[in-house]
Amino acid sequence: MSGLARPSLQQLQMTERVGANHSVRLLIRGELDLAVAEEFEDRVIELSRRFARVELDLSELGFIDACGLRAVVSSMKASSRSRGRVVLDTNVSAPVLRLIDVVGGTAWLWSGDQRTQDRVRTIWLRAVA
Repeated sequence: MSGLARPSLQQLQMTERVGANHSVRLLIRGELDLAVAEEFEDRVIELSRRFARVELDLSELGFIDACGLRAVVSSMKASSRSRGRVVLDTNVSAPVLRLIDVVGGTAWLWSGDQRTQDRVRTIWLRAVA
């Protein structure tokens, strides 16, 4: 094992729930970090090839690092080149919201929707209060 990569303390779990209109919701639990980011990204891209819409549910994610957030953003960008569309649900856990806020990602993850950005900001303010 490399000195840089640490094993995830809580194993990454990805649960799919197929919905209407050729969509799938992917619930992510555990930790999304350097150790599992590639696995996550590969799975999301694969789903975006099979479904018209992939909704990422990070509401139960316990930890995310910069590599995990990069994997989320990269999979969203890659989906624009494939058949499906990947979207991030605004109902994210406090650790996810904290990282998104720190990097200034609210505007670009939920771009074009001021109501959603305001809702995310409200959730963040409640989480840190």
